[in-house]
Amino acid sequence: MASSLLSSEGVAEGQRVWIKNKSSDPREPPFLAGTVVEADGTTAKIALDNWGSGETVAVSESELDVANAVSAELSGGEERAEPDNCDLLQLSEATLLHNTLLRYRRDEIYTFTGPIVTSLNPCKPIDGLYSTERMKAAKPREEDELGAPNPHIYSVGANAYKTLCETGRNQSIVVTGISGAGKTEANKYLLKYLVWRASKEGTESSPMAQTVLDSTPVFEAFGNATTVMNPNSSRFGKFLTLQFSPTGRMQGAFMKTYLLEKSRITSQLANEQNYHVFYTVAKGLSPSQRAELQLPKGSDAVEAFKLLNLRKASDVDWSELPCDFAELSAAFAVIPPLAGCQLSVWKVIMAVLYLGNLDFAGKGAVGDSTVADAKIADPSTTAVIARLLSIQPTELENAICIQNINAGGEWIKSPNSIAYASDVKSALTKALYSKLFDWVVEMINSSLISGEGGRYFIGAVDIFGFECFPTNSLEQLCINFANERMQHMFTEAVFESVIAEYQKEGIDVADITFEDNTPLLELIDKPATGILSLLAEECFFPSGSDASWLQKIKSQHAKHANFSEERLDRTAFTISHYPGKVTYQSTGFLEKNKDPLSQDLVVLMQFSDDDFVKTLFEEKQSTAMAGSVRRFKSAKFVGLIDGFRTSLNQLVKTLEGTKTHFIRCVKPNMDKKPDNFVFDVMQRQLYTSGVVQAVQATRKGFPDHLPFAELLSRFEQVVPKAAIGKAGAEGVRALLKSAEVPETDYRVGKTKVFLGVGVLDRLEQRRMEYIASKVLSMQMLVRAYNARKRLKLLRDEKARAAKAKAEAEAAARAAEEAARKEREAAEAAAAAQKAKEEEEAEKERQTRFQRARQMSFERSTAKKRREQAEKAKAAEAAAKATADATKDLDAEKLAKFQQEVADGGGVDNKEMMNVAVVSDIGWKGGAEPAQGDDVWAQYDFKCAVSDVLEYAEYLGMDIKQDAHLLWIADEALQAPEPQGWEQRLDPKGGVYYYHGVTGMVLNQHPLDHHYQQFYHSMKAQYEAQATVGPKLSNVLSPTAHLDTMKRGQMPALREVKFIKDSVESKMGFIFHRTDDAFDKSFFNVEGSVQPIIKTVKPGGLAESSGLVPGDVVLSVNGISGLNNFQVVEMLRQGKGVFNLVVFSGQPIVSLGQPVRQPITAESLGLDP
Repeated sequence: MASSLLSSEGVAEGQRVWIKNKSSDPREPPFLAGTVVEADGTTAKIALDNWGSGETVAVSESELDVANAVSAELSGGEERAEPDNCDLLQLSEATLLHNTLLRYRRDEIYTFTGPIVTSLNPCKPIDGLYSTERMKAAKPREEDELGAPNPHIYSVGANAYKTLCETGRNQSIVVTGISGAGKTEANKYLLKYLVWRASKEGTESSPMAQTVLDSTPVFEAFGNATTVMNPNSSRFGKFLTLQFSPTGRMQGAFMKTYLLEKSRITSQLANEQNYHVFYTVAKGLSPSQRAELQLPKGSDAVEAFKLLNLRKASDVDWSELPCDFAELSAAFAVIPPLAGCQLSVWKVIMAVLYLGNLDFAGKGAVGDSTVADAKIADPSTTAVIARLLSIQPTELENAICIQNINAGGEWIKSPNSIAYASDVKSALTKALYSKLFDWVVEMINSSLISGEGGRYFIGAVDIFGFECFPTNSLEQLCINFANERMQHMFTEAVFESVIAEYQKEGIDVADITFEDNTPLLELIDKPATGILSLLAEECFFPSGSDASWLQKIKSQHAKHANFSEERLDRTAFTISHYPGKVTYQSTGFLEKNKDPLSQDLVVLMQFSDDDFVKTLFEEKQSTAMAGSVRRFKSAKFVGLIDGFRTSLNQLVKTLEGTKTHFIRCVKPNMDKKPDNFVFDVMQRQLYTSGVVQAVQATRKGFPDHLPFAELLSRFEQVVPKAAIGKAGAEGVRALLKSAEVPETDYRVGKTKVFLGVGVLDRLEQRRMEYIASKVLSMQMLVRAYNARKRLKLLRDEKARAAKAKAEAEAAARAAEEAARKEREAAEAAAAAQKAKEEEEAEKERQTRFQRARQMSFERSTAKKRREQAEKAKAAEAAAKATADATKDLDAEKLAKFQQEVADGGGVDNKEMMNVAVVSDIGWKGGAEPAQGDDVWAQYDFKCAVSDVLEYAEYLGMDIKQDAHLLWIADEALQAPEPQGWEQRLDPKGGVYYYHGVTGMVLNQHPLDHHYQQFYHSMKAQYEAQATVGPKLSNVLSPTAHLDTMKRGQMPALREVKFIKDSVESKMGFIFHRTDDAFDKSFFNVEGSVQPIIKTVKPGGLAESSGLVPGDVVLSVNGISGLNNFQVVEMLRQGKGVFNLVVFSGQPIVSLGQPVRQPITAESLGLDP
């Protein structure tokens, strides 16, 4: 079958043609060239060239592709290598591949394909390719002389810069291609050109621009590594925005990074290596630096570090690294935020390397994973790591090998198994390096940010190349998904938008087709059913595993055209991506998504004696809620893929708001060898990169679209005025006819004219010639006049201005320096005072925290204490008769008790404590009651009043102002312990709580965390003056038992205890589904439904628990952000007591306050 993109009506004798090569030898080209020696309209005899050994074959004419003729007049007998594939007279896959080969052999690695630039990696340096002369010669595509385009990566930069300055529209340049195709190098030279242009072609000095260039080797050292496909492969994605003023001057820059490959830090495939910086630092540290770091003997032997994956130092091709240690240090030195931190960075890097050498001993070492007796095999390695991180060796060993768990009120040291301890160590290793990487990026960004506003930008995207390794995991799935998103953008930019506009304007485009990868994107990321969505959901379930997740995606996508199972490997699945099929190994997907890190190690790093290590692990401050209400850490689980998808969506949204330019990188062979053109590798890349389709669309379509008014106003000078005389479509036809544009080269739509390839270029050329001819004489007169009159004046003014400017700048610098020193001194003093205050507040909080926690774990004795309180109350009632005669004595006793409290005693006198508290508050209009218990009787507390008041104070309540919310503290003291949480002790003696299923960590007890958020939410609700929320009346089913629940009296936000005696117990309620008719705008959750109860079974568990139709379940046992399916699964698979926070959506009747409107979960600061 012919592969022609353009049909032919037959061939003639002597004509050059291409036929498909039937040989299976991969060294031979897929197409063979030959000459027609005989043709009868049906079959042709072809005399083949060299690859066919000169033989003659008979081929059907329908299987022939006409070749581009050799023109001796134009090229001296050599075939012309077209700089733009769209200019090929005969176009087919064969001619496209052959044109690429010709340009490759001539070291012409850049080729236009309409607006796209194809970059072919030469795998070798080419003299003069990126010289200053080439930068000066670079022009946008439309400015090249007619018939002589000059494709280059500098041309793309020139086009983006020119368009930005002329239109003010932000620009983006997307560089894509498979791994090893040269994307990193392309971005490097693109950046070099834009910086050169922004500095007025190198004539102006720009420290900002120089910092951008200096940061390049730092990013490559920390983010690139050697893979089997590429010795300098980017293992993270990045989007660099260069910010410009309206005049084209660079004002700043910012780097956004995506998905650093953490797994590479602790393990690499065979013949692959870790991040470059590890090798650079391990080899490059000087003897004096090693002594300063107190490294042991042998630290200069790079092969001694297991994380470097080397058998000997010579396994590293040092010439392939982006920089050596001296160059890396020099780059650090010229970036101000990094300059003073070099030694601290080297210490962390060496600590990571020594962590890789940390081995364990114990019975589990011989294969018994059930034995929990892990201990460090070589304490000297621990000592080196601890010294580098400025922590205690024993604390480091305990944090890795031991867990301190609270069981029955007692702290128990539980040893880890060797397998678990190894996982903990690996998590610390990855966390140290990934946090160091993020810090380096943050510091470089801080040096590039300018205070000037209103900037335009040119963004350069360097996204990881498509990957397919012998073993592919979650990282490869995310990387390939990102490439699919970029491919979709390319398709939309080149095909979809063009076809849609043609159809809108009534232009026939029936013969233009393209391949759309939307079904594959939905396979991976469709809400609720996509592979990544199901992975995020599986992390919620206690019984969730890699195997159960794999089974779900197999069931969900069994019939999807891009998904297939692996029958020989039940733990794997295959996805057909646009470049080819990739098989993914599901083992470890859930663990990588959870990305756990022991809280013990986090605390240990936060208490390091090294301020730099502290900085890496300090918690980011959260934004305060409206009204200065503190917002606490969310209990919603957020996995690795959630952050990646959010960042990728933001990137795509940003790119869609810009004018996008595309550079498609390809490589000539899979081994990155120079002068080695492998035909099948190139043919596959030209097709999968969209180059073939782009040529087809460009040749069959009309690439330039202009509104009628714009064409007429812009080009009316190129033709006589009398030739137009009309507006709209008729005027456009008249103008183009007068400009001698053939009718076949344009189409007139309803509001726009569509110009064929090269038409707009010719019109622009004629316009510029007209303008130049009129301006020349005027310029001559003005220049002569100004030159004679102002020559001397300009020289004098220039000298005076330079002197004044120098004096002003010197004075400004002196004033700025003095102000800076004064400001820094004030900031240092304020920071020291703040640190002191925070330390004192933290000590007080820890004391109160321990008291509250003691109360929480002694709740089992609450019943006994209440009985004692009731007996004491009865005794007090019996003595009340005699107390009436001695009121003055009571007052005297109260005064005496208050004096005892003032002297530091009396805290155990509960009776007088209650009387004193009530006396101090002044209930009922300020009149002091006779006895304290009468005041609290109206609240019907189940726990002792003093306990309720103390716990309310811990939650942050004001007893006077929040009396109507004290029921929250009383209810909290009675709440049972939530399921799945363990109490643990960090190396510094602090208590924290760990959830075994999701791996979440809270520094508060989960109940305290929950009720503190609950209190602030209720307080905000009561204090709201006017809140507009969603109406749930359209989803409430009117049932008989609603009236008995007195919904008008029920708080909009409340807690419900849902109790199941066994797993088999029926829940007794049904949630709304996505196909129900209700107001979906309330949910604000794309593709899923929040858990809103539709019906409640009378007499069932739900009704007995207090649930009613319309209730929205906001959290279960402190875990929020669940959809309806997740809530059902958690309740259905469990038993015991479940604490549910529900939102009724009904009016609130507070104590003596008017009815409030319902409010949303978002307005209360909860996760939707």
